[in-house]
Amino acid sequence: MTDYNKKVKILVLGDSGVGKTSLVHILCHDDVLSNPAYTIGCSVEVRLHDYNKIPSAPSYYIEFWDIGGTLGHEKGRSIFYNSVNGIIAVHDLTNRKSHTNLRKWISEALCQSSSNSELSSHSADEIDFDMEKFVGENIPILVVGTKQDQIGTVGGDIEKGSSVAHEAGAEILNVDCTQCHHFAPGSPHMIKLNNFFDKIIENKFYPKTSHQAHL
Repeated sequence: MTDYNKKVKILVLGDSGVGKTSLVHILCHDDVLSNPAYTIGCSVEVRLHDYNKIPSAPSYYIEFWDIGGTLGHEKGRSIFYNSVNGIIAVHDLTNRKSHTNLRKWISEALCQSSSNSELSSHSADEIDFDMEKFVGENIPILVVGTKQDQIGTVGGDIEKGSSVAHEAGAEILNVDCTQCHHFAPGSPHMIKLNNFFDKIIENKFYPKTSHQAHL
């Protein structure tokens, strides 16, 4: 039986309507969410992840904290930003503004979750988005572009998702949450996601292993 203390917390952030809930649903239930509703406050879903990089390592629970995307509710969201182990920042590939807003979302979450008291006492509006301010926070970030099926041409617009990811030191993944097979075991999407989950687990439970992996 898996010990529920063996868990990590991932924030899923982004504007309303970009597909955060659909992404979390397909990851946790292996099924497409046909009629997603807008999230008010926060919704939490759980996925069991097998960490295989160390012999006899246990499985881990991954909690996805799907944060409601209304930009004006920053103060109310701060209660969800404690003890964060990873961030999935989601934007809509057909909506350039949702990508630009990721700077604000990531900055808000890192400011609120920061162990640096100088940072945590400020809002995202008061601190310029500068990842050097967050050195030592050690929170892996994945930038996910959704609705890949709705863009006219593959290229161009997809690559625009790299600017925020580069600033945040994040990996990039572009997905179509209407296709379960894109998230099947062994698929390119799941390989990248599993590597991201492994990195989060390593940072929390095996910090020496994580450090050696980046030497």
